Amino acid sequence: MTNLVGRGTELDAVRAEMARVLAGRGRTVLVEGPPGIGKTSLLDVIAELCELAGFRVLRGAAEQLEHRLHFAAVGSCLGLDAEDRPAEVESVARLLRPARGAETPTASKLNRMVTAAILDAVQQWCAKTPVALLIDDIQWSDSATKIVLHRLGALAADLPLLLVCTRRPLPCGEDLTRLLASLQSRDTKTIALGELDADAAHRLVERLVGGPPGATLTPVIASAAGNPFYLHEVVAALDRDQMVTLSSGMAELTDGVAWSRLPHSLNSAIFQRLDGVSDATKDVLRMAAVLSGSFTGAELAAVTDRPMLELCGLVQDAVAVGLLRESAGRLDFRHELIREALLEDLPNGVRKALYSYVGERLATAGLPAERVAPHLIAGGSLNNAIIRWLQDCADDLITRAPEEATDLLDAAARQVGSAEPIGSSLRFHHTSALLRSGRAEQAQKSAKHALRANRVPELTGSLWWLLTQAYARASQMEAAVANAQRALATVALSSVEQSRFHGLIAQISILRGDAETAEAHSLRAIHIGGTVQDAYALASGSVALSSVRFIEARFEEAWRLSRRSLASWSDEESKTDLTLDCRIAEAMALHELDRLAEAEETLAAGLRSTERHGSINQGWYRLVRARVRFAQGRWEDSLTEARAGLSIVDDPGSPPVLRCLEAIIAVHRDDPAPAMPPETPFQKGVSPYYDWLRSWARALMLERGNDRDGAIEACSAAFARRDWANRVLTHHLYPDFVRLAHDAARPDLIEQVRGNAERRAAATPTPWTTGIRDLIHGTAEGSTECLQAAASAFRAGEHTLLHGYAMEQTAVFLAQRGDVAAASDALGQAIDAYRRVGAGWDIDRADGRLRPLGVRRARGKRRGADRPLTGWSALTPAEQRVAALVLKGLGNAEIAKRLYISPRTVQTHVSNILHKLGVRSRVEIAVLAVTQNTGEQRE
Repeated sequence: MTNLVGRGTELDAVRAEMARVLAGRGRTVLVEGPPGIGKTSLLDVIAELCELAGFRVLRGAAEQLEHRLHFAAVGSCLGLDAEDRPAEVESVARLLRPARGAETPTASKLNRMVTAAILDAVQQWCAKTPVALLIDDIQWSDSATKIVLHRLGALAADLPLLLVCTRRPLPCGEDLTRLLASLQSRDTKTIALGELDADAAHRLVERLVGGPPGATLTPVIASAAGNPFYLHEVVAALDRDQMVTLSSGMAELTDGVAWSRLPHSLNSAIFQRLDGVSDATKDVLRMAAVLSGSFTGAELAAVTDRPMLELCGLVQDAVAVGLLRESAGRLDFRHELIREALLEDLPNGVRKALYSYVGERLATAGLPAERVAPHLIAGGSLNNAIIRWLQDCADDLITRAPEEATDLLDAAARQVGSAEPIGSSLRFHHTSALLRSGRAEQAQKSAKHALRANRVPELTGSLWWLLTQAYARASQMEAAVANAQRALATVALSSVEQSRFHGLIAQISILRGDAETAEAHSLRAIHIGGTVQDAYALASGSVALSSVRFIEARFEEAWRLSRRSLASWSDEESKTDLTLDCRIAEAMALHELDRLAEAEETLAAGLRSTERHGSINQGWYRLVRARVRFAQGRWEDSLTEARAGLSIVDDPGSPPVLRCLEAIIAVHRDDPAPAMPPETPFQKGVSPYYDWLRSWARALMLERGNDRDGAIEACSAAFARRDWANRVLTHHLYPDFVRLAHDAARPDLIEQVRGNAERRAAATPTPWTTGIRDLIHGTAEGSTECLQAAASAFRAGEHTLLHGYAMEQTAVFLAQRGDVAAASDALGQAIDAYRRVGAGWDIDRADGRLRPLGVRRARGKRRGADRPLTGWSALTPAEQRVAALVLKGLGNAEIAKRLYISPRTVQTHVSNILHKLGVRSRVEIAVLAVTQNTGEQRE
């Protein structure tokens, strides 16, 4: 067991964090310190401690040369490049290196898919044994790794996971600043490694030289300023030149040693170590420094062009003098500072030339494109052979490393110029790389330039498609439609290209609220796509036409068309590629058809697919599912979905709407008031489907604040908006609106919505629509018979809250007629319904409306004994199912598969369970369960 000198306090802190992880509460540790201070050595000891304690150890490091290569740093921890990589990360490897010719997703979508697969793998391991993920030098980590670390930091509290990161105290970029803030917000343990004190430095030197340092050696120790790596190098230099002797048990400098012979800087100490190897070994080390911080023997052989037998001898010499080391079948420098010193010693021009040479040799050796690209970029020189190589592997490079691909393709295209066909091909790939890396506005400029200079007619349609996509990705929907229409009118497109442009126009037109244009182009997409059997055209046309029928409140047709859109795809991944999501369209239609259980099944399948395949629509899935569960009276589960949606870091659109749904539930439950939704409509980035939800939340919050007129105005403003979404979906506000209008003695307001409710019930007769119709009619006419019919319909459809609404209004009319007994009975039924869903504010409101009429509710618990707030009985049915599987030792990924829900939903359920049971870890859940069972048996 390695024994670090002078780091006892730090190791004690790490052991305490390990103990918490072994108890089931994951922890994050951040180790900070300058180069050579011992961060990597501390990580080595942590790895040993964790292995001894039974952890699965995942160890890796970030490299500066790979800081733009997605998942490079975390991939080194997972062993993605190893031939014997764990089975759990095979899916990650396949995503990052798809088969040639396979469909490749955008960079953002691929990142979501890979992130989900990595989290799934970690959770699978955590279900079997504690896991320690140790990653060095996160200041060099790529942006995708930082997102994974953010997500792991969020998950750690509920998993037996120890996450340890080290970093140098360098100026932070924006993404590293966000990561550090995220980790610190979750009670991360920060360990700042400082200089060794004088006593520790003396003990370290004593261990290295075999005796306590004497008077002549002490000044040399002081010159190292407590830096352990510097001390090691100084002592090694002294030892090589036999400049230390033991005299009377003390270590002293040999008589006559001049200070000029001693290393007076870290770099000088490193180069004194290099003096101990041959010139040939130095040449190999320089090439290794240019190659990477970690490499295989085959890679080193490819760039040094030396016979393998000779190379082995040179590498062994470097290992023997402590410059290189071998680990897990790979070679790396004993310390990154050695590699940095070798690179800094090279003249800039020579270093750049070597980077180019290494890149060319790696390409010739057939290494993956993303392994080659950083060297070519650092070198800045591309020969004709490399340009041809780049054209051949452009798709692979764009998929794996879109930023590097963008730079290389741009440089190659500029070098070749516009006269040659290969230049057109490179420009096309450059535009594709910009689009895939999320740089839509730059992609627009690149596509326009490529179209002007194009010398390959076969690329024309594809370049117009890329330009249209670039407008759409930049949310310039009007320009996207105009560009697509221009392509259809002026360009000789293939039938497949025509059908796809029609399908895209149809989808964008829906988002713009232009149903007429959407219908025309969706029909063309379906017709042409059917003729040429193009799945994208059929699916995009069908889902857009489904949305048109939804706008027209023809929900049965909308549902059938969404099903046809789903059936058009031959593979699951492609179903997430549409601007409009097929399953969301299906679920929304099913919701309006009052087929809530089927909507649940559709959304569950869609969520599994989006988390597996990286769709941008995860937040919208959460929202639709939260709405369905709200309608079912499953408010706790609805909030679980809302919170899962709010935890998605790269979705700007759905959070404002999810917060509105949270506010609606908070009002009904009489929870502390959330922030008031904005008075003005949602702006860019938020779907027009849901602005009515903002008005609904505002109305309820205003009503709870005794501002009835303000609440009525909020509803009326939603009804007055003429966009299609508000016309179709504002009927969800009708039950609250008619209550407000009745209490304000405004029958004219009730009449404004009465006709629409009757037409909706006639067109789509469901328990919900007929109940709404009868509720409005009964309120307008003072008919308790109609209100009883509404209550029966709501009860049949299991709309518990609305059943309470109908009985509450019945009680009001009965009381006004003087039938206090019947009114009291009706009020009791309303309150029973409110108790079942935990609607505390509705109980108070009903009580407040009926008390002035002489009706008082029976004494009882306001929220109902069937929904306690803490303990096992507070768990919802969904949480109980998750808890049962937690008790069996299953991890989040396995639970998600068992219950056909997403890991993100499982994580939210586990967090709710921990909160309600008052415990902090999965282990404590099991202990609590055993304790409770034992107590029950004794009783």
